[in-house]
Order: sequence, then C-alpha cells, then structure tokens
Amino acid sequence: HCDQLIIGAGPAGIDAALEGAGSNKRVILIDEQDEPGGGALADPSLWPWLERSVKALAEAPNVTILTRTTAFGYYHDNFVGAVEGLTDHLPEIGDGPREKLWRIRAGEVILAQGAIERPLVFDGNDTPGVLLSSAAKVFANRYGVAVGKSVVLMASHDSGWHDVFALAKAGAAIAAIIDVRDDVDSALKQEADRLGIKVYLNHSVTGVHGRHRVTSVQICNNEDYLGGRIDCDALLMAGGWTPTVHLWSHSKGSLEWRDDLGAYVPDKPNEKTRCVGAC
Repeated sequence: HCDQLIIGAGPAGIDAALEGAGSNKRVILIDEQDEPGGGALADPSLWPWLERSVKALAEAPNVTILTRTTAFGYYHDNFVGAVEGLTDHLPEIGDGPREKLWRIRAGEVILAQGAIERPLVFDGNDTPGVLLSSAAKVFANRYGVAVGKSVVLMASHDSGWHDVFALAKAGAAIAAIIDVRDDVDSALKQEADRLGIKVYLNHSVTGVHGRHRVTSVQICNNEDYLGGRIDCDALLMAGGWTPTVHLWSHSKGSLEWRDDLGAYVPDKPNEKTRCVGAC
C-alpha cells in the first residue's frame, strides 16, 4: 500500500517523487529500466541534476524505488500489478526466484511513462543501420558508441534535429538532414549551418541502398519528385512522438485527439490518477 505510486522514473517521474519525498506520503517509484533517469540518462546536461535527485530519493525514508519493474495492469480502485526482475541480469542466477509480483494499492497513481518515437516508412526501412534518432543519441551519449561514420537524418519533427546536433558535437559526421516539412524553426537551420550540416527541406527519403547494411539513401523533392543519392552508413528517423497511454486506457481513462501532436492524449480520468511529462 502507498499514498502515491509513480510509474516511470524519467525526469517527470523523478520530479513527482521528489515532491512526494518532501511530504509524509508513502511513495513508490517504479521503472522498467535497470536505473532511474529515463531520457536524462542520454542528456549530459541533466546528469548533475539526476545524480542529486536519485541520491535524495534514495535517502528519503518514505520513498521506495523499484527498478527492473514493469507495471502490466491498472485495475479498479487504483490497484496496479507490476513484475520485478530479480535474477535474469545477474551472471550467476543462483537458487532465488527470477521475478517478484507486486500488487500495489495506491491512493493516487501518477503516470510518467514518457512517449514513443514514431518511425517513418520508406523502401528498405528495415535495413541494418536504419534506426530511431533518439536511439542514436542514447548510443552516443550513454554508451559512447557511434552508430555510423556518415549519418543521414530523415525528420518530420524538431527532436531529430536536436539529436543529430548532439551526435555532431560528440564527433559523429552528419552527411545531411532530410526534412519533409517546407520550413522549420530558423534556430535549427542556423545551428545546422554552424555545424556544417547540409539540409534538404521539403524532401523525403524514398529508399535505402544496401542489402546487409546501409550504403546510401535515395531522396527526392516532395513537389517535383526529383532527387539524388547520398552516401551514408546510417539513417536516423524522427517521426514525432506518441504519448504512452496504455495504462491510462487500461484504467478506462478517455483519450482526446491532438492535431498539433498527431496523437491521442489522456483526457478524462476514471481513477484517481494524473499524467505528467511526455505521456
């Protein structure tokens, strides 16, 4: 039992837990990853804040943090089922149980599950070397891995631009940004120009060349369909973000369509719950 159950330990969930930690509430914070942080783990500017925040939560006597724990169901009267992985990540499993089932009854549930980046559709989008731009940023900033020596981005959302800017500053070579939109924020274009990144607005990637890996991409103008080929070994996709509303829907919360986001977002709750952050 707890006063407040927070599902998702990204920046929004951690902020909510810090607020609860300063009260007399019994708080449980759960996340499916092996450490708290979510998107902040791949954002160096947030690492000092994250370190301070996780330390404060670990020292708070009224806060319980459960990592490697996935909430799988949201039932009547704020009853949530979650499963915690105990031994599968260990080099020696031993004789203990593999998993623990948590049955949690909460006074309030805060959903902070973030959003899912949308892929884009074109010929060859399952070729090795095609991946989401946010994944490329995680590889670079969290694990120190460059996804390619010459990277192209296809975007319909600003977040992809920021991801390749982070890659460029980390030392990756960005061959081009292909954006399906006619125009983007002038600040994005100025930063791309400063970093020496070639930009193609009102263009699309129509195909990927290479059987076992990306060797180049075919692009075209969205008006006259004329284009060319750009050599690269990785293609990133940034198609915008879809809020993670699965548990909200399971609790019978209603959804509302947002044209500006191109996605459904939480509307009216059915339980004592609220959503924070990207979800």
